[in-house]
Amino acid sequence: MSATRDSLLVLERDALRIAARALGELATGPARPPREQITDVLAELCALLGASAALAAERVPPARANATLRMLATHGAMRADLERGAPLPAGSAALQAALATRQPAQTPARAGERAALALPLLARGELLGAIALECDADGFPEGASEALASFAGACAELLLGYERAAMRARAAEDLVRSQRHMRRSATLDGLTGLANRAATQRALEDACERSHAAGLPLALIAVDIDHAKPLADRLGAGAFDEVLARVARTLHETLRPSDWSGRWGIDSFVIALLGSDAEGAALVAERTRLRIEGMTHVLRSGSEVSLTISAGVASTGIWREEASELVARALRALDEAKRAGRNRVCGSRPARA
Repeated sequence: MSATRDSLLVLERDALRIAARALGELATGPARPPREQITDVLAELCALLGASAALAAERVPPARANATLRMLATHGAMRADLERGAPLPAGSAALQAALATRQPAQTPARAGERAALALPLLARGELLGAIALECDADGFPEGASEALASFAGACAELLLGYERAAMRARAAEDLVRSQRHMRRSATLDGLTGLANRAATQRALEDACERSHAAGLPLALIAVDIDHAKPLADRLGAGAFDEVLARVARTLHETLRPSDWSGRWGIDSFVIALLGSDAEGAALVAERTRLRIEGMTHVLRSGSEVSLTISAGVASTGIWREEASELVARALRALDEAKRAGRNRVCGSRPARA
């Protein structure tokens, strides 16, 4: 079955339009379930080529399943067969060849079998799966494989996007679950009710590992009460402890459910913001600073105390960073804020940004 160059260019253009719309839907979200969206893409591709059925499958490593292929979505006559538990249909021979060779594969029409065309789905050198199409006619247009090469690449990016989105969602859930567990089980500071320094260090190490695995940023805010030593000398130990507890409560009230705070030193604290970059963390730090600056703390003795805080912000970059490095950068930014006159927020850029 032959085709003119112009008709192949039209096929390529229209196929890319289908894939681009699917990629756009994934990027803007909330995306539909992958099986539903891929099924629609296959249906449109069938209409373009005059195909009677389509199968999308991904390669599954033995560690994940016993099978070598896992069906993602079907369109046309294959659906009913596969839902009844029938083996992969005739087009799967071309699909298996495409997976084995990483090249488009075609099988001609034979008695009882349709002509099949299979396209490997390659993204950034990784083989993710393949699409197989079946046709009741003599076969597919000559040059259809080349015309659909860019479409197959876009579909591979779509599968990769789904996989990464699922990994990020699972990792984000793990982060939140980990922090909830930390709140329940960590050793708490008796005065402020926050995690003590040892528990905070452990939680930070865990958060750094998980945020790196998820490809999500992690921001840290180091907070220090300004002129804490003179204030403690003036108020006395009991009243100053009351001030520390008030500050800790205020810090905690500014957080989202997925964030957490801990006591770091006698008059210093840290706040970890999961999924936040440096800019977002700086906004949280400034909002917290303004809130504390605007408050008058009435102590049990009846005396009133006005406070200010200084803060240093650091966030993870695209490189893996140890918790100790993140803490050190936040503390250096805090020192900079104090040297600059206190009652302010300073930031630290990632070391290799």
